[in-house]
Amino acid sequence: MNNPTPHEIQAIQDASEAGGEYLNALGNANLLTMTSDEWMAFNEAVCTGFCESMRTRAGMVMMDINLNNGLPPLCVGDVS
Repeated sequence: MNNPTPHEIQAIQDASEAGGEYLNALGNANLLTMTSDEWMAFNEAVCTGFCESMRTRAGMVMMDINLNNGLPPLCVGDVS
């Protein structure tokens, strides 16, 4: 990902946390010894963590837009 936005950076951090939680629950942090099912579940945890975080952030942006009379947050007060 080139030049990630702050929202994307946070989503990556959230995804990393979700992956770490899966590895802790699995009791195995060695990616080389995972079964294919474990590997798929790990990837699912990471991808889901990223997507859920981005959906949450998109909702936050939409709430900001709604609160600012339909304008993106950076446009408030600068509508010339």
